[in-house]
Amino acid sequence: LPAIDAAVRALLPIGGDAPEPAALRAMTLRILLVFNQVAGELDLPEGDHLLAERQLAVVANLGRVTQAQAHVLGEARWFCEAFRQRTVTHSRQVIEKVKLLLRQHCKDGITVKELAAEVFLTHTYLCMLFKQETGETIKDYQTRIRVERAKELLADFRLKTYEICFEVGYTDPGYFARTFKRLTGMNPTEFRDSRTAQR
Repeated sequence: LPAIDAAVRALLPIGGDAPEPAALRAMTLRILLVFNQVAGELDLPEGDHLLAERQLAVVANLGRVTQAQAHVLGEARWFCEAFRQRTVTHSRQVIEKVKLLLRQHCKDGITVKELAAEVFLTHTYLCMLFKQETGETIKDYQTRIRVERAKELLADFRLKTYEICFEVGYTDPGYFARTFKRLTGMNPTEFRDSRTAQR
């Protein structure tokens, strides 16, 4: 907000040649119109409140530069907070879609570049956003859901461990077993045996 504060103070300067009240109201209204237009383009919730009747009444009664500055700064704070909330909501929606795609493509796999294309982000930004929102990398999440799915499949004794390996998206049973053990502390056969012993 310091940058917005500086911009507002530059547009609505105190002292020197203070604008006439009518010019001050016109400048304030132009600033609010810009906020309103950008809010509409960004599809911010309640963006039209910037030009609501109450707002126009406040602008109509402005007489001093300090009043105009305070009003515009208040609206700028609202705008920044609404934008921040929309960004957070959008980020969460993107992450949920990525998680869904990873679960759907557990068997056939999906690359980070393919995921990024699905959510209209660069793969670099997607990786950073995913880590920031979930605390784990996309690869770690993908590995974890594959191992979780493998655990479910290991309950079916008709399936061989190498079949489960292929079913959850691995092509090398040895690598699958090492990955499974790294995450669970047991290889797939030991895991299956431990579940059998618990019955």
